Amino acid sequence: ITLINDIQKDPHFGRKNEGIRGHIDEYNKNGIFFSENTTVAHTFYVSTAGAEAKRFETKVFPIKGDVYNDSLEYYMMKNISDSDLKYIKDSWKRENEKNIAKLQTHEKLIEEILEKEWSYFSKLNNIGGRADCQDNREDFIIMRKSQWETFNEETLLSYLEDLNSKNNPLFQKYGQMMKYNSPEEYEKIKDILESPGQNKISLIGKIMSIYMKWEEEFFKKYPIFSSMGRPLYSTEDDNIETSIETYLRGELLSYSEKTLELYLKYIIEMKEKNINLAIKNMDNLACMQGFKNSDEVEEYYKNLQKN
Repeated sequence: ITLINDIQKDPHFGRKNEGIRGHIDEYNKNGIFFSENTTVAHTFYVSTAGAEAKRFETKVFPIKGDVYNDSLEYYMMKNISDSDLKYIKDSWKRENEKNIAKLQTHEKLIEEILEKEWSYFSKLNNIGGRADCQDNREDFIIMRKSQWETFNEETLLSYLEDLNSKNNPLFQKYGQMMKYNSPEEYEKIKDILESPGQNKISLIGKIMSIYMKWEEEFFKKYPIFSSMGRPLYSTEDDNIETSIETYLRGELLSYSEKTLELYLKYIIEMKEKNINLAIKNMDNLACMQGFKNSDEVEEYYKNLQKN
């Protein structure tokens, strides 16, 4: 269950009413089908003669999901035995523990990828000398982690294999990008870059056709937030700015065909579920920078512009 409507955004609710959140956490954690208390003392602040004062009232908070007053009511309505109820709770608890373990595995996998990527990235030979970003580990981790958290475990495992190969995928990535943002320099290194086969080019084309539509949707929905990052199309590339389209193509060219096949399968699944991974990526980035999601970033800077 989750709190819905305006309650989620109530700045005072979380300050004094941890009790109801405790019930909800217990419900979600252990699969318990009841909440002992959905009516709580609501604390809010009012202005009295220029000063703030607290006021309390009893308020029923709307909850989404099946909620019972207590376990007895659940037992009576479901007409199941105590032993069956215990079995359900225990099995859901085990499932919850399994899900937590899976999340931890996912996190460890991302951490391993980030460490290897940073090692490669920080040692790249940059045109014109070492770039400032090669000494900024914190920003690198934030940007890459926000992306990897949108990937499924199967694709991450395959990409980790790519990182463990003899080639440096990040060298391939930035080298391939130079074809668009630094064409003269690209000519000097193109012979040592991988020459992708037709199958790889086809896989990349299919992924990009979906992902670029997601990016276009992000730009349309969040004009302020999107304006803070890279331009969208390769036609906007120069020796200072690299577009999302060029960056994405370079990124995908650094993946093995196995990784691309797994990623394409995952991308198609997400598309069918109407999940926009480009927005999900930016939501992750927003969270890592102290915001709730992309909506909150857009609203914050919109209000800032008004002032």
